[in-house]
Amino acid sequence: MTKLLRLVLAISIATTIHSTASTQSLSINNTGNPADASAILDVSSTAKGMLIPRMDKTQKNAIATPANALLIYQTGPDSIGFHYYDLPNTQWVFINASGFATDTIAWKTTGNTGLADSSSFFGNIDNVPLNFRQNNIKAGRIDNIKGNVFLGNNAGNDTATGYVSIGTNAGATVNNINPGVNIGSSAGRYTKGDNSVNIGVLAGQSQVSNTTTQNVFIGAAAGQFNKAGGGNVAIGQQAFRNDSTGALNTAIGYFSMVNAKNGSGNSALGAYSLQNHITGDYNTAIGYEAMQLDSAGALNSAMGWRALRNNKSGVENAAFGVGAMEAATTGSYNVAIGRSAGFLLIPLILQRLSAMLHLHIISGKE
Repeated sequence: MTKLLRLVLAISIATTIHSTASTQSLSINNTGNPADASAILDVSSTAKGMLIPRMDKTQKNAIATPANALLIYQTGPDSIGFHYYDLPNTQWVFINASGFATDTIAWKTTGNTGLADSSSFFGNIDNVPLNFRQNNIKAGRIDNIKGNVFLGNNAGNDTATGYVSIGTNAGATVNNINPGVNIGSSAGRYTKGDNSVNIGVLAGQSQVSNTTTQNVFIGAAAGQFNKAGGGNVAIGQQAFRNDSTGALNTAIGYFSMVNAKNGSGNSALGAYSLQNHITGDYNTAIGYEAMQLDSAGALNSAMGWRALRNNKSGVENAAFGVGAMEAATTGSYNVAIGRSAGFLLIPLILQRLSAMLHLHIISGKE
């Protein structure tokens, strides 16, 4: 009886499993067909499927030294479906080309649903920078390691440390380790110096191989061409735009000190204040068009609309009031206080004599 059972079992196995010794192919079916010559294992059925190992993500990742093309079915918590191991790239690959498998966490180009504010996020869980590309061109980077935040085509330089660069080409060549801010198209594009703030289109754009440092430029084209100066503050459209090597200047207002070149220690507040000043140090101009046409004056103080407006090269003048010394061009060491005081820069001795005579007459003295 035992021999008979063994014979029946052997015949049954033979009808369902066929092995070709020369090719080591194995077929599993209920038709008796041999295995396909190209397959090491040929399984066929019209009524049943084949189950491969099923496991969750943690179990999958715990497989020691997985072989190339190892196949499993992941049951959760995300990317549910078939995964195979890509040994050359040492990673598991989720097979989801048809989109039929359920992937509850991956970000989709058509939008996601079922997100949770406390757990859903866009990014990674590795301590590596997060990069963005558009048309395969650098478009953004968040680097927690170096403390950089870049957004915009070619914005920022990956070798810098502690920078915020937002806008096309903003801070594109910065490569130092001292933090700075560049916001606006080409803002601080060629800046090499440290601790500078450039906000506005072309603000602090500077020039190649510059050494600027610790400048604050806010406004379209503010401080655009400053190449070697430091400690400057320019606020306003094109304020301090053409300066190249000036240092420790303050220009606030539309076109304030727009044509400056290499002066230092100047302060200008108001639209067009010290607009054409090129060289000369330690001038103070406060007011609309104050010292507007000055080119080489030094140590002058002007406060009021058009005060010392036409001064070109005079030094150590003090003009306070609307139009004070407005027409003076080259005088030096003058003091004018009041509306239009010293407008034509009449010698001050004559002004003083006139004032004394007027006082003498109204006092009743002869």
